[in-house]
Amino acid sequence: MLKNTIYNLIFAILIVFSLGQNPTLAQSEQEIKNSFFQGKKMLDVGNFKQAKMAFEKNANSGQKHDFALYSAYFYAFSLFQSADYAGAIKTLQNLISQSPNWSQIDEVRYLLGNAFLEKGEWKLAEEQFGKIRNSAFGEDIKRMRKWYWTKASPEILTELYGQEPENRVLIEVLWTKLSAKILQASEKELFEKLSKYLGKEPKQEIRKENKKKTAYQIALLLPFKQNENDPYNFVRKSQYLFDMYEGMRIAQEDLDNLGIKINLQLFDTEQSNEKTVRILETAQVQTADALIALETPMLKDFSKQFQMPVINPLSMQFEAEQTHFMFYPSLETQARKAFIFATDSFPALEAGIYYGGTKRDSILAHTYKQLMEEKGGQVKFFKKIKSNSINYHTIRANLGSLSSRAHLFVCSSESALAGNILSAMGADGRTNPIMATEEWLSFANLNYEQLDNQRIYFISPDYIDALGSEIEGFKQKYVRLTNLIPSKFAYLGYELLHFVGKNLNQTGTNLGENLKRQGFMNGRLFTGTNYYQSLDNQIVPITRLLGGTLVLVFK
Repeated sequence: MLKNTIYNLIFAILIVFSLGQNPTLAQSEQEIKNSFFQGKKMLDVGNFKQAKMAFEKNANSGQKHDFALYSAYFYAFSLFQSADYAGAIKTLQNLISQSPNWSQIDEVRYLLGNAFLEKGEWKLAEEQFGKIRNSAFGEDIKRMRKWYWTKASPEILTELYGQEPENRVLIEVLWTKLSAKILQASEKELFEKLSKYLGKEPKQEIRKENKKKTAYQIALLLPFKQNENDPYNFVRKSQYLFDMYEGMRIAQEDLDNLGIKINLQLFDTEQSNEKTVRILETAQVQTADALIALETPMLKDFSKQFQMPVINPLSMQFEAEQTHFMFYPSLETQARKAFIFATDSFPALEAGIYYGGTKRDSILAHTYKQLMEEKGGQVKFFKKIKSNSINYHTIRANLGSLSSRAHLFVCSSESALAGNILSAMGADGRTNPIMATEEWLSFANLNYEQLDNQRIYFISPDYIDALGSEIEGFKQKYVRLTNLIPSKFAYLGYELLHFVGKNLNQTGTNLGENLKRQGFMNGRLFTGTNYYQSLDNQIVPITRLLGGTLVLVFK
């Protein structure tokens, strides 16, 4: 649009200049004239490459008669139209330097300002526009500014606003830019100031009405970084995400067969905050009915502003936002439910606690200890175990401090700790019940007979009934689709999308508020969900091995 404006201006100058020339010229000047009009013909048909060649010699002749000056100007214009903005800028700056009082100098500055805008040199463009004296350019400059400013970043516009705080066009463009993005803390005050200046309401949280739809849109934001994932490399870092997505695709198909239409839109955040912000500013995400994403800082402001329910498929640690849900039970919830089970199942509130060096281990152990003490229970020992501090004799001595009515609570990924505990208990004939994380089921140094003989109860948020008919059906579909055996993340992806899709279909678009009003809901592959007045799943499956089969004993 703006280039057409300049193009029309150029030909108005050409016509006036051509009509006013004296046809009687010396031979050398005649050659200049011929070259000039050859260039004009090329401009007429939009052949800027040939126009450049025709004007170039005259433009660089160093002469100051009109044909040379106009040639330099049209040479710069041809460069501009060829997207050689640096060349156009250099030619126009030379022209201003050599002939600052030329009658067409305002046109030169106008074109130079445009070239600077194309290069993103906003300050230099404004400097040229500020030197134009002909008021006839005013409206064109106003339109040009608005055109280019809409392509500038909010950061650039904020900087320009600091120089021109009364420029209403700039303020309108900046306000529009800010209103379409997730505001950082430093931008909120500026936005309110601009809103007041323009007489507009500051950005408010967007309240969505609950409504039923024939199809629901779910945006999936995950850090695949696909450019780093070779499909033929079977140790891809993001394989678990690909597995989860394949599970979701099968769930989408199954929901469709049930008459529940889900549009699943996938976005690769590439583990980049900048890329994530750009994705969150797209219309597809801002109009979605739910968001499935790993937690990132910019999601907090986004979900609050758009009242967008965000379901984190993997996290077990709380976020403060009331629109953020965890598909899994939080670590605190897992510890609390384990304690409830222990209170109901074991003869006394007496325990020994071992925990590992991870944040997960620490949260589980400290929460369990706090619950024990609040209920008047006795914690006989509370030991943090590192891989280099696992000692059989020390563990055997610790266990000796427990009565026969006590139980162990163990949260550690150290398989050696599990092995030493079972060995020490076997040596002393101890039958104290053990609460442990489900990792024990995958420790290579333990066999199912050892785990079966002791009373060991596993905190199993990933529990699925391996013999269930739904599981077998999913396995068959997954193998047919991928030629791979499904991982736990494939089951998770299927269960998660089935859960979100089913809830949207039953209760409508206001998923977050509806979840917090619901009680228990049976799962498709997993045990089920319960978000009543909570942001994390309150269902914590606790299992036990009986006869070599993992059995659900509490949820």
